Amino acid sequence: MTMDTFEALKADVKNIVGLSDTELEILSRNGEQLLQLLDSVIKDHREELMGDLKVDNPEDMLSLIEEFLRIILTGAQDFESIRKLSLRALKTGTSIYKFALTISTVLDRIKPLIMDNVENPEDVIEALKKFSMVMLILLADEINQAFLQAVREATGMSQALLENYMKSVIDSMIESEGA
Repeated sequence: MTMDTFEALKADVKNIVGLSDTELEILSRNGEQLLQLLDSVIKDHREELMGDLKVDNPEDMLSLIEEFLRIILTGAQDFESIRKLSLRALKTGTSIYKFALTISTVLDRIKPLIMDNVENPEDVIEALKKFSMVMLILLADEINQAFLQAVREATGMSQALLENYMKSVIDSMIESEGA
């Protein structure tokens, strides 16, 4: 993915989930306070969160999740930051499914703190949920793109050759599974 395709995809996904510029402004305005609440939640629930992950590298994955949420809360949601995060997630074998579940858990844990400490808490929570979904979709797509790039570079295959080979394998899978 390029920076231009990232921005286009981001705009499309924002539209799909109904995230407005006003909601982004709400997050930006409350970003510093939300970062403090995030730190508190992760510190207070660290062992529980790592236990819930049930992966070989819970510390690495929780670190990626914390960085992901910091990207959202600081407004640094650009292509470069998501690309770097996707490469690290790919290297550690991060499951996007478990990643998303843990994001949901962290957001559930932070919700009461937002209700008690932030002006217009319902608006902040709604914006945070929507924007987290947008960024999860972008992260998942970038992980997929980075994986395919790594396969191309590791095998020396061109994009066209890899696509043709994958289509052949997928056709075989469809036949064998009756899809």
